[in-house]
Amino acid sequence: NCGGDACANEGLKIAQGKYIARMDADDIALPTRLEKQVRFLENHASIFLIGASAYTINNSNEVTGEKNEPSSNKEIYDNYSIFHPLIHPACTFRRLLKDNEPFSYEIAYKSNNDYLTFYKLICGGYKFANLKEKLLFYRVHPESNTFKNVKQIFSTTLKIRLAMVFHYGYKLNLKGLVSNLAQIALVTILPEKSIVNVYFFIKGIKKEKSLMTISALSYGRI
Repeated sequence: NCGGDACANEGLKIAQGKYIARMDADDIALPTRLEKQVRFLENHASIFLIGASAYTINNSNEVTGEKNEPSSNKEIYDNYSIFHPLIHPACTFRRLLKDNEPFSYEIAYKSNNDYLTFYKLICGGYKFANLKEKLLFYRVHPESNTFKNVKQIFSTTLKIRLAMVFHYGYKLNLKGLVSNLAQIALVTILPEKSIVNVYFFIKGIKKEKSLMTISALSYGRI
């Protein structure tokens, strides 16, 4: 009961593999996910982390939308001040850092520690990429922990962004500055439920009529 990233650190202490693949219990990976991500990392030695885009699903395994993330390291870097440009459970990364020390999450807040950790790494020169292909069915619904206490979570997010700019050399561009001011205004004015709906709309996570239904037996054939 200490949080997902803190629990992950316990597993990372005993992990011996070359790569770490993150996964959450309620998501579904496509059968080729690990093969494609490991092949990418094997062929791109300068890339520390590879993510992917995803279909979003609800509690009934209905596809409700898509999450398409920026693919290049520059695009990911530029977007870190706007939204988290990685789908955490779709990430595979190298177990060892540049100094051969094992990777671990920095635990500083009740949430957003993955955002903090990877943000610091990209500011420190580590390179990330996202495969454009959708390799995960990512379960998203308003009742999930991600969308509880949205205003408190945004406050933490803002603290992390400010720390990256003032202490870790993150170069905030005009788009990022304008986006942050707009987000602050919306989070201040809107009730939490409305904030979630706006986020779903902006990120393409639709809650209307589902596009298709998957099952544990059939997802591998989609």
